Amino acid sequence: MTRPRKVEIFWLDARTEAGWQVDEPLFFNVPMHCVGYYVGEKDANTYIAMTWDPDGESWADVSAIPTGCILAIIDQDAKEPADTKE
Repeated sequence: MTRPRKVEIFWLDARTEAGWQVDEPLFFNVPMHCVGYYVGEKDANTYIAMTWDPDGESWADVSAIPTGCILAIIDQDAKEPADTKE
């Protein structure tokens, strides 16, 4: 398997306000984002992993984000880190 795409995902997260609401219980969804390896989409979810093991071709720390909540997926592969070796 080739290395999966590195992506940054922006989405609107669900939110709950605990306790009794005196006024109309209307509030905004919290905008969130994460960076990781794009695993894929299945059953209305998009999956992103924080870790990928190329030797075992396995994932770790996988999050499922409801695809309908996603605002943008930005490809990070073009943004390679600078060489820190001196």
